[in-house]
Amino acid sequence: GGGVFNVNADQMAVACAVAFQAERLIFLTDVEGVKGSAGDVISSLRLSDCTHLIRSGVATGGMEAKLNAATDAICGGTREVVIAPGAMERGVARILAGERIGTRIVLEEATHA
Repeated sequence: GGGVFNVNADQMAVACAVAFQAERLIFLTDVEGVKGSAGDVISSLRLSDCTHLIRSGVATGGMEAKLNAATDAICGGTREVVIAPGAMERGVARILAGERIGTRIVLEEATHA
């Protein structure tokens, strides 16, 4: 027989990115990116910054889940995760072309902005 599964889309995307050894994973969301304690969008984060934002209570709910998924992707070998607004026109193409949109998360070389 069959079963019913409730699958988190972020975790499914992570599993695919890791399995396909993707260099970059892009999460499109309804906000501009990861926001800091002052409400400003953070342009780049290190993996350790993600943990700090969660533990300090700055990132909660859906963004906490996205940061946890980003952490899983990077720990699984994905070099970069971008959390960006899904409503932005040609957003994915612009990100792939190198434009800085949303929040870029990498293992350690980025600086907290």
